Amino acid sequence: MRKTIIDPTAGNELVADSDVVSETAYSRGVVVDFDGYKRVFLSGVTPVETATDSIGAQTREVLETIRALLEQQGGEMNDVVRIRTYVQDVMDDEFETIHEVRGEFFDREHLPASALLEIGSIVRGNIEIEIEAVVPDSEWEVEHVSAPSS
Repeated sequence: MRKTIIDPTAGNELVADSDVVSETAYSRGVVVDFDGYKRVFLSGVTPVETATDSIGAQTREVLETIRALLEQQGGEMNDVVRIRTYVQDVMDDEFETIHEVRGEFFDREHLPASALLEIGSIVRGNIEIEIEAVVPDSEWEVEHVSAPSS
């Protein structure tokens, strides 16, 4: 099994002024390759450039970063099978905006399984959103099935 660490110095700028911690203990993600099967686990991605902008701008920046990280690994957004989105104080219009922006990045035929969680706060300042993703190999045969009726 091969394990590749994506950007092991991720977040060190966050502790640059700390007297206690000189480096963060996480990476942008991990790629696991076992017997020809590859799986990408991306850490939570937060906005940098748009950190004080609208939830729409923050969501777009985060998804653009995720897309760039996946492209570095030979993948694309349609390869994502699961995302977890953490948002501070989700109001109705923010919920709609997040899904609107996500629609720009995911084709309807390849929508990932998803969780949208409202949390008290995100560690870094004014940031309102953080998204993490899981991506297995991209050789897919996609089938759509209906959910069981309750």
